[in-house]
Amino acid sequence: MNILHPDISMEDDLLDFLNFVFSQAHRPHDFKKLLPKVYAKEGFSNIHIVAKKDDRLKGAIAMLPLTIKLGDTGSLSVGYIGSVAAHPYSRGEGIMKTLMEKVHTQAEEEGLDMLILGGRRLRYNYFGYENFATRLSFRLGEGSFRHGMKDIDTDTISLKPFSNASAKELDIAFDYYGKHLLYCAKRKREDFYSIAVSWENLPYLVLDGNTVKGYMITAPNGDIREFAVEEEYILPVLKLWLAEKKTINVNAPLWNKNLINILEKIGESMSISEDAMVKVFNFEKVLSAYLNFKASYTDLLDGRVVIEIKPHGIYVIEVNNGKASVYKTQEKPQISVEERYAVRLLLSPLGTSFSESSLFFNWLPLVPELPQADCF
Repeated sequence: MNILHPDISMEDDLLDFLNFVFSQAHRPHDFKKLLPKVYAKEGFSNIHIVAKKDDRLKGAIAMLPLTIKLGDTGSLSVGYIGSVAAHPYSRGEGIMKTLMEKVHTQAEEEGLDMLILGGRRLRYNYFGYENFATRLSFRLGEGSFRHGMKDIDTDTISLKPFSNASAKELDIAFDYYGKHLLYCAKRKREDFYSIAVSWENLPYLVLDGNTVKGYMITAPNGDIREFAVEEEYILPVLKLWLAEKKTINVNAPLWNKNLINILEKIGESMSISEDAMVKVFNFEKVLSAYLNFKASYTDLLDGRVVIEIKPHGIYVIEVNNGKASVYKTQEKPQISVEERYAVRLLLSPLGTSFSESSLFFNWLPLVPELPQADCF
């Protein structure tokens, strides 16, 4: 088996291979339409590693580099794993294991802080991944429309698909992304449209008369996956959208307290779930980044914990006057856990139910949901 980084000359074959494997395993796939932010432009081969045998593709994996911004408190260097594929006739030959090892080596060599992927938990546990991040979602329905928003005026509000928007209007929407999304991947203006429409999403401008007041990104079923609007327009937009869709789910990032407070009053129900899977390479930086970001929107109690995360080492985690720091130590740990358990405890919503969570004051859960448009 030959493992290599493909070049541009292989892109047509690679795209055909991925479409074939995922169409066989799931529903019909056309990655150029499904993920235009990656596969609709030349050069996507450089984020892939492939396995070839007898000059035929037998496996592939991709690592999309992202810089995740955490408000004004910092950023993380991340790789998002996707397009993990093995030919159906070659499964059981260790192709996936080899490709995962290769991408892990590359991530460490590039100094990435962590890798994220979406997939089956028990399958990727073998490779050191664990569920993390908290997705908070509110369900709105007939009761929300009739009782929670009965006095909301929508007369001047309208929604305009991104596909019908002018370049100037999309420039304004991009400004709203920059101002209103505190936790997300850094996006370039030239990629904003293709990112917004990936995963079959349907993005809309929010207009008051002819003036852009923000945007939202919706799923094919109408659920709102990303919301970047002025606060005074949240309820009118929700009422307008609910009048058409009847029932929707609205994702509410942990850091967006204003949106959560609004949805809590009009929602018929809510749910909390894990968002994706993660493999952490740099616990010092990851824990420090998320603690300091949480301190920017929640008052964290001062405190200090010494934890051993095997096999990475022993760390001091402390918060003092709203400033968090994480560093290695030789002190005796108060708690000793394996790395996947540490992720479950510190970085997932489930961690608050563990007995050890009492050591961590009001710091947990730490990680909000990454916007779906940034996923791979």
